[in-house]
Amino acid sequence: MRARRFILGGWFLLAAISPARGDSLHVAIEPGLVTPAGEGFLPLHIRDLAGHSVRAEDAALAIEIDGARVPSFESASIAEQLAILVDPSCIAEAERPFWAAELARTFSEAKPGSTRRLFLCDESHVREIPAASAESKEKIASEWNEIAESRLYDGVLECLGRLSTSPDLPERLVLVVVASGIEDADSRHPLLTCVEAADSARVAVHVLLIPAIENAAIGERRMRELAGKSGGMVRAGSEAAPLELRALLERVEDAQVIRLAGVSGPRSRFTVRVLAPDAAPASGSLARRTSLGYAPDRPIPWMAVGFGGVVAAGALSLWVRRSRPMGILRVTRGAPEKAIPLTRRGITIGGAVGNGLVLDDPRVSRNHAVIQVHGSEIKLVDLKSSNGTKVNGARITSHSLRDGDRILLAEAVEVVYERRARRPAKLDRAPAGDLRSTRPAFEEDDDDDDDDDIRDPLRERRV
Repeated sequence: MRARRFILGGWFLLAAISPARGDSLHVAIEPGLVTPAGEGFLPLHIRDLAGHSVRAEDAALAIEIDGARVPSFESASIAEQLAILVDPSCIAEAERPFWAAELARTFSEAKPGSTRRLFLCDESHVREIPAASAESKEKIASEWNEIAESRLYDGVLECLGRLSTSPDLPERLVLVVVASGIEDADSRHPLLTCVEAADSARVAVHVLLIPAIENAAIGERRMRELAGKSGGMVRAGSEAAPLELRALLERVEDAQVIRLAGVSGPRSRFTVRVLAPDAAPASGSLARRTSLGYAPDRPIPWMAVGFGGVVAAGALSLWVRRSRPMGILRVTRGAPEKAIPLTRRGITIGGAVGNGLVLDDPRVSRNHAVIQVHGSEIKLVDLKSSNGTKVNGARITSHSLRDGDRILLAEAVEVVYERRARRPAKLDRAPAGDLRSTRPAFEEDDDDDDDDDIRDPLRERRV
């Protein structure tokens, strides 16, 4: 009898100290990518209670797409781009040499198959440190010391745009942000725009949080929202501890990629659930990657030296065409009438100050929609607004605009897209809502004839 009581007591003790079912593993999902060929790639982080990485094969995973169990899947190895964005304002000047040394080390020790890029927030956009210079702490420190102030969320948005320029490649895209969440100068783009852009570009945003001297709680809340809604993680850091960056990068890079075949259907977005016997269910999404319309700044190609005059004339002509409007957005109903020129930079639409087209109506979401320009295609994208977007009476999530299309926002405000201005109109400049905060980049136009037919109302008004 005593032996039986001893055995029973030992069993209850083990049950009490053993981890509960569902708590012994933690699964996190980064944004999953669907390629044009119908293959899905899902980056996962699987860790045990001690923080050690666990292989997907050992975790007995089950994956559901839109509620249907996936019969089979396999591990895959794909290319990776990892960008590091540092907000210089969160690091004291005395600590910058140590951070420059740590950043240079991370680039010299990048793992095979991973491309690393380094960005510093600037007062107007971001500075990308060339790969050759990124391995030199002196060159990093020199660039850093030239920056007077920075706009964090503009910088985040521009980095996302730079990462999204190859939407059809099966590539894992990661942005690691070193920041406090509190800006030197107010960005033109709100945090929600960055969240939506990260989702469209299928970029996981991870954050090394440096506590701010003032309003630290506000900054932390913003950074946790940015990381949490983009499939990333937040690690607490300190401006005096650059080695925390190394620890975060180790966790970021231990992601496992799962290949899923036959991910196709009428919709372009799929809900994913990952189940494991010893982990709480994790939810995420699979979707096609959308280019945010950013083309990196590059010099005009002066390769044909013998034809310098011809090349110069052609380059100048293309540059002028980029500055011309791609059409007009005319508010015709539900808000004060006005007309906004649409350029190749695109424009954001919503109720929040900072959008290119601000609509003061409570039914219009703060960040309601965006218009992106890809070559000759002008695409309207609804940003998961509360009351939806319609074009010519049909509800849309994405739509390629044509001349005369009538856009109805939240069943309240009507905006007409005009490819060519039909009559002289007072145009309001839109300095704050374009998708990119840099100057226009040089790129060729595949629809020159249409562009040449567009009249420039701003120029006519000046004449």
